[in-house]
Amino acid sequence: MALSGTSDGVGNTNARATEFAKAIALGTTADRSFVLSAITNAGKPNVSGVVSVGPAMTGLNSGKWGNGWGAHACGYLRVPNVSVVRSTFGTEAGVGYSMNLVSAEFLVEGAEVVKEVNKIYDMDGDGLSDQMEVVFGLNPEDGNEAEPILSRLADPGGIFRYQRMDDALTGYEFRVFISSDLKTWRRDFWAKESVSRRAGSKVEVVTVTLSPTLLTGERQFVRVEAVQKSR
Repeated sequence: MALSGTSDGVGNTNARATEFAKAIALGTTADRSFVLSAITNAGKPNVSGVVSVGPAMTGLNSGKWGNGWGAHACGYLRVPNVSVVRSTFGTEAGVGYSMNLVSAEFLVEGAEVVKEVNKIYDMDGDGLSDQMEVVFGLNPEDGNEAEPILSRLADPGGIFRYQRMDDALTGYEFRVFISSDLKTWRRDFWAKESVSRRAGSKVEVVTVTLSPTLLTGERQFVRVEAVQKSR
């Protein structure tokens, strides 16, 4: 991964006090590069509102700011040819702003950068990273979709259902764990799965039957983990 900008290892930045700029320009150096841009507010705006990425960018994360507290937004652009890229953001009007902007070019395939960024960011703020939401067939832009478990553990029988994206598409494998106290978790290597696919969708519904030998104690809890497959 290489970074270009105003000097070696540093992208174009703008971090002056009482700065009101909402856009930043960066001259790229290579074809098929990827520009990641972000804005933060370090001042005390007198108007609350939402900060957002401009229409040309694909948003990764954004937040709200108000009197005495700041926020940020970030997004990316795929740039096919060498050019000057201007990244713009939308903010509420007000006084006392101190906008900090940064823009950097990555000389790698954009899809790889997005993949790494999504491991960290949680666009809808529901506590599950964007990448994990995609892996489990959820919508990373909908905070109401944060739970892949579709049904509670049935007793008796040890049966529950969860959803996931087709593992052939994501490169992840799914592991089932069981606990009686939410402290000690044991992986169920012998759990049986029955997989069906939703009509017209790449999302699978998995019915899991747990191993009877692990169903001990008055209460049982289950957890499903997604782990990237070894190459």
